[in-house]
Amino acid sequence: MNLQLSQDKTIDLKVLIFDQSNIVCDGGSQIEGFGTKRSDYDLYLIFDADQREANGIPDTTFDYHMPVGEIDGRTVDIELMSKQYLSNLADTINQLEGKPNNKIVNIKLERLNTYYRMCIARALYNGGDFAPIQAKFDKERFRGLFALWCELHTARTKREGRAQLDAGEDEAAFETYRDCYQFATDSHLAKHGEAFTSRKYRFSKLARRFGRDSEVFQRCWGLKSLGNRSIAEYVREVETLCDDFGLKADVAAEERVQMARARKAFTPFRVGQQHYLVENRTHMVPVPADAVALWPELDGKADLDQLTASFAKREKIGADAAGQRVRAALEALEKVGACARSYAPRHS
Repeated sequence: MNLQLSQDKTIDLKVLIFDQSNIVCDGGSQIEGFGTKRSDYDLYLIFDADQREANGIPDTTFDYHMPVGEIDGRTVDIELMSKQYLSNLADTINQLEGKPNNKIVNIKLERLNTYYRMCIARALYNGGDFAPIQAKFDKERFRGLFALWCELHTARTKREGRAQLDAGEDEAAFETYRDCYQFATDSHLAKHGEAFTSRKYRFSKLARRFGRDSEVFQRCWGLKSLGNRSIAEYVREVETLCDDFGLKADVAAEERVQMARARKAFTPFRVGQQHYLVENRTHMVPVPADAVALWPELDGKADLDQLTASFAKREKIGADAAGQRVRAALEALEKVGACARSYAPRHS
């Protein structure tokens, strides 16, 4: 392969890639079997943390992504990670019990993705050093764990979606049930041999495993969007899919609270009595006055109860009325993409 590296002012990439103490692996679409003539190369550079500074590797505790150049006309993307990080990751996931528990629920998808990539990775340089690292990553055991992780998140999103429906938050419930169907699909795939699924290759793996004309493929494809259904119809179809897949595993739900965070790309603006949010100084969208009043508090730290209490105090209204107005304001902000809601465990 003809390796053409782009210039980088802070890192000597040639030294990094060809340094005898570092390992370079390929773990992307080429190995997955979905690569094309235009696919990027997804490379992993694994280094010894004790030698990081001496080798000029960025001081980072997370995966570091860099588009670094081209190989035979294809873009090369490199992630940096230490041998110590990978060893700790393998130990953490390998120690998990293969039965429903909140430790599994709380694993971040990014960590699962890295574990899987190490399972399938192919060493390009210093393969002898990579072999003992890769030996700690068990693809078949991981497949069962990922199926369970997805199944537990299917149950979690189903609970959250039902709660949103009960609160009259239909649009939010649709988004949550769409997540639910994706988790259900990925769990079903894992149980049938596909150890890990990403959004990019979900339907490629469905087609590979079941065929594009199969009932499973067609049902999952049809749930990608709301289409001509009502939200209630969509919810019923997702729940039926979960039942048909036999997804019943669950854990005692941690008490969770709803959080909201404003997106930094938006700035409040007012013309007369009309309130707006301006996105990236180019796009202006009208929003209710309550949404703008709530905006400064959407820092991702205050939960819905705290936002409601603060709003009630400021507007001098009762908690029920404040709750209705806060939920309506959040829905208006979500509709224009100005805030994102999430759920976090309640801390006493």
